[in-house]
Amino acid sequence: MNTATDTRSAGAAFTQPELFLPEDKQQGFFASVRGMQLLEQTTTLITELLDAQSQPGAEEILSKIERDIGWIGRWIFWEAVRRLREDNTLAAYQRNYLNSALSDEAVRQAFAGDAMRAELNWEDALQSTRAEKKKNKQSKEH
Repeated sequence: MNTATDTRSAGAAFTQPELFLPEDKQQGFFASVRGMQLLEQTTTLITELLDAQSQPGAEEILSKIERDIGWIGRWIFWEAVRRLREDNTLAAYQRNYLNSALSDEAVRQAFAGDAMRAELNWEDALQSTRAEKKKNKQSKEH
């Protein structure tokens, strides 16, 4: 699994999965049975949303993919959107939606917004832990 190492406080390091599947691994992954299955699940999910005449933004779709497919769905999302943009079986208005509302920039922003929320949640958890430790220390002193 690809991981990124980050050091934040007191030299503590942790690893987290990469947000994107590295380009050098994409061809092999999408050619694998598991990769093809996940790509099919993801494109089906997006197509069902389009067929329901629902037009969610990239963040909403990304959240749904993560809920329904799991974290690995993040790696599939961009490729699924790219392939659907070229799918001539979709109606023109659906391809237009994919090219505008789910543009590369919109997808990048969905990933960035998600990363920002994760960063904020991490910071909140860290502050909460520090506050709890301080409170426990004060109660032991009294």
